[in-house]
Amino acid sequence: MEVSIIGTSLISIVNDLRGFSQMGWVVTGYLITYTGLLIIWAKISDIYGRKPAMIISMLIFTVFSGGCGAAHTMIQLIVCRVFQGVGAAGTVSLALVAAYEMVPKDKYPLQAALIGSAIALGSLVGPLIGGGVSEHSTWRWVFLINVPVGVVSAALLYISVPSNFPYHGRPVLPHPITNSLSRLDISGASLLLGATVLLVTVLLEAGIEFAWKSGTAIALIILSGILFVAFMLNEKAMSKEKRTQEPKPKSRNKNANESHRMSFLSGVPYNIIVIDIPQRFQAIDSISPFTSGLRLIPFNFSISLSSILVNIIAKRRIPPIILLFIGSIIQLLGMSLFSTLPENGTLPNTIYGWEVLTGFGMGWVMGICLLLPPAVVEGRDLAISSGCLLQFRVLGGALGLAISTTIMNNYLTSHLTPLLGAEQLSLLLQSTRWCRFWLWG
Repeated sequence: MEVSIIGTSLISIVNDLRGFSQMGWVVTGYLITYTGLLIIWAKISDIYGRKPAMIISMLIFTVFSGGCGAAHTMIQLIVCRVFQGVGAAGTVSLALVAAYEMVPKDKYPLQAALIGSAIALGSLVGPLIGGGVSEHSTWRWVFLINVPVGVVSAALLYISVPSNFPYHGRPVLPHPITNSLSRLDISGASLLLGATVLLVTVLLEAGIEFAWKSGTAIALIILSGILFVAFMLNEKAMSKEKRTQEPKPKSRNKNANESHRMSFLSGVPYNIIVIDIPQRFQAIDSISPFTSGLRLIPFNFSISLSSILVNIIAKRRIPPIILLFIGSIIQLLGMSLFSTLPENGTLPNTIYGWEVLTGFGMGWVMGICLLLPPAVVEGRDLAISSGCLLQFRVLGGALGLAISTTIMNNYLTSHLTPLLGAEQLSLLLQSTRWCRFWLWG
């Protein structure tokens, strides 16, 4: 929900803080740390316990949510969003793991359906909350609302969750600090974070702060590639020592790794739709934030419906590869139709049918991806596998959004500079309010 709620309030945020050209960082800054630390939080919870890890991550998320709400510049907001992602990584990944650890294996399909529905419900109400708050109050409450919710959630976790969950009742073995740190794989997380940050930086800033052909852009791309290669080599070396971040289970668990890749591919278009479509409604069609959220309901509702439906169908022992193929075809068809949208003018009503089609495919794929890890990996690997699943999905979303933002910024720069001039274009890249000022005076 933390991504979808931003989609309908983002225009209000960047107009108020005068940072339209930095808009992509508000979302991707959060997603980068969220992506890079998902598995680290899973390892921390394996070493020190689910309960303390969940409480600490929730408190980090809560504190920096308050910081986002108090921000007065885009830089302050982006920095707080980065640290908010640190807490969110632990909160979401550990909640997913704990949900499976609370039920027996024969209840996994039902639990996966409930988790998928909860995620879809957050996606459904997120745009409405973000739009309603931005329209009738101030966008700051989009973040500040997390503070009381986070405090209450941390208190409930402290009171209700056993200290050594899910191994409560068993003796607790000591963990030497040096051994614990080595198990966290700090080097792997650092390499992945560095590679992602450099790649996203060149995608978001090239064409705005520096040219694509500049030495800065080329250096960032090369360094990002080097770090990605180093990350893969590091993971290969770690796997030989049986301390890899992504578990390498038996051959039958190959399906879990495939679900991670499918999760990455389904994450790419999701963020593009929930962020870019509401922006189009507000900036071009002058639709209110709340109404733009309402117009995303077909997309988010179909995600919820299909994630439940596919888990019911999965009980009939249909091979997961067939179900993933069906969902991927539906998703591909929907996104292909989205690519035919007109560049200007009012969007056709057929867009709502495309939302349903695309959302149905995404929810279908997401439902199967959520079901596979707990069904095929060993219990000791569940936290890591679930963390990998979320990591790949969010990484796909972050890169997809960065690419779409790059295309939009470069399109605006190349097409509007001859019409507006450098000074007016600079004003537009600060706030979309200038569009209405120039059109209606």
